[in-house]
Amino acid sequence: MPIVAILAVLVLIAGAALYFSHGTIMASNPTTSITSVSPTTTVQQTSNFSVNIAHSSSVGSYLANKTGWTLYIYANDVQGSYISACYDQCAVTSPPFYATSLSIPSGLDRSSFIPFKRSDGTMQLSYNGYPLYYYTYDTAPGDMKGQNVGHVWYVIAPSGVYTTT
Repeated sequence: MPIVAILAVLVLIAGAALYFSHGTIMASNPTTSITSVSPTTTVQQTSNFSVNIAHSSSVGSYLANKTGWTLYIYANDVQGSYISACYDQCAVTSPPFYATSLSIPSGLDRSSFIPFKRSDGTMQLSYNGYPLYYYTYDTAPGDMKGQNVGHVWYVIAPSGVYTTT
């Protein structure tokens, strides 16, 4: 097997491992770097932050998890109700986001993040009253393949506004 193919498989496995790690890793000496994940997307990755601010030329600034995976809101959720409308197959495609220990960079207000218990007993984090989700078809940090899916899934800006473009 060519070395390039082996490296590609290792990168894919590492990316999947990062995607499914929902807890916060608290580094004793955290470092911050700006990582380019595509020609038009940058993500500030800091192991000490469970939620980050990322930027894309297509949607502007948006929320991402600690490893750069895009966070989404679901328009069928009622803002401020702290009740998710996404269960069963919906939650398989768009799993809820939860961080066991919230840490955020400057530019985000801690009081805007409220955890809540879903009706299935799991926890989920909300931002400005919107429950937050991942999208399983995102294959790399910075992907936004869930943006505007079904005209009900959107990335959310640090301002709490979501974009439909």
